[in-house]
This record gives sequence, structure tokens and C-alpha cells, in this order.
Amino acid sequence: MKLITSGNPNYGLAKSISQLIGGHFCSRSTGYDLQDDTGMDLFVTASMNYDVAILNCYTEKMNNYSQARLLHKLYIEWEQTKKAGHIICIGSISDHVNTEQPWLKYISYGAEKLALRQLCQTINHNRNSISPQIKCSYVSLGHMHTPLVDRYHPDEIKLSTNYVTSILKLIIDCPECIEEITITKDRHGLE
Repeated sequence: MKLITSGNPNYGLAKSISQLIGGHFCSRSTGYDLQDDTGMDLFVTASMNYDVAILNCYTEKMNNYSQARLLHKLYIEWEQTKKAGHIICIGSISDHVNTEQPWLKYISYGAEKLALRQLCQTINHNRNSISPQIKCSYVSLGHMHTPLVDRYHPDEIKLSTNYVTSILKLIIDCPECIEEITITKDRHGLE
């Protein structure tokens, strides 16, 4: 399976994916600014040469990056060209209404994840009649052990990125489409 991932292969989950699975990575460091349509369109064009596309989360430096927008662009291109493949979206357990978040940044993050989740559900609904060749998986994650999350949530128990990557590998290798999965605890402990 040839894999393309949004994200910097030297940071966070993308780093773990690069080390344990491999593939092609699209971030500003590799010439793809996914905060604008030009960068998203480059990602979509490049994805045509891959079997699996992982839409990774954004970092604090990418305030204008929208996974839901990138997923929409990717799905439209794959559907119109009848490309077969598997799209895996990295979601969050914050994809539900959360009134306990004091920062607007987190509220908009949750809204973005909710939109991403619902778009994944629509794509999978369309598999019945419109795009049977496209599988779409939504992976709802708890906090992951990355420098950003460690800084914002130092006392939270976090998933190791290697553990999450091992789950992604299972999803990729599964012959059936795993439409949605939630991962909140790492049975291996902290990284």
C-alpha cells in the first residue's frame, strides 16, 4: 500500500507514521502549505498516486488548516475520477459539544472535528451508491503524547503516537472498512 499523509514527518503522529509505516508526507517543510487552497490542491493531486491518504491533525502554527475542507476536496476528486482508495481522518474525542472548554480555540477545534466526523459518515453512506471504491475511516483520539499536547495538558494521561500508529496500520490492513473507531487509552502506557 502506498501512503500519503498530511503532516510533518519530524513531528508528532506524522513522525511515528513515517518511522513505523512510511509513505509520502505533505507539510510546509515538504512544500505543501495546507492552510490554503493551493497547498490543499497539491495534496489532492499528489494523492492520485497513492492507495491510502491520512489526513492528520493540525498544529498550533496552522490556524487556517481545515481537515474537513481538505477531505471534501480529496473526496470530490477521487469520486469524479473514480479513484479507488482509503481515506483515514484523524479526529478527536472533542468532536462533541464541550461546554467545559474556556478557550474559543478549543471550541472551534471541536467544531472542526465534528464537521470532519460527519463528512466521513456521509462519504461512507455514499459507498452504497455513489462511490463504492472509496473507503473512509474516522479515528477519534484522546490526547496524544506530542510536544504541543504535553505543553497544554501536562497532567493528562496521553496516548503514545506509536500506539496510535499501530492502530492505523491495523485499519489500513483490514480488508473491511473500519468506518469509525475511538481510542482513549493506551494499554502500553505513556511513551
